[in-house]
Amino acid sequence: MLAKQAKRAPLTVHKQAKRGLHREIFALEIKVALNQFNPNKVVGLDGMSTLFFQQYWHIVGDDVTKVILSFLNNDASLDYINQ
Repeated sequence: MLAKQAKRAPLTVHKQAKRGLHREIFALEIKVALNQFNPNKVVGLDGMSTLFFQQYWHIVGDDVTKVILSFLNNDASLDYINQ
């Protein structure tokens, strides 16, 4: 029953939610989001656990933040990271 209703639901994003998706992301939000992850999980193919980034944020945080903000706010390519 619920699956049938979901198929009939319009695929639209409410205007207020859409504004939230298209807003600028700030550095503090990156750190807050990182600290919400389970420290024992590996989130990427590089095998680096969240714990690494949480423990060494004082060392890598500025560089990681610059890359993430560049991607999210300016549509920068991340191709160079995987070379």
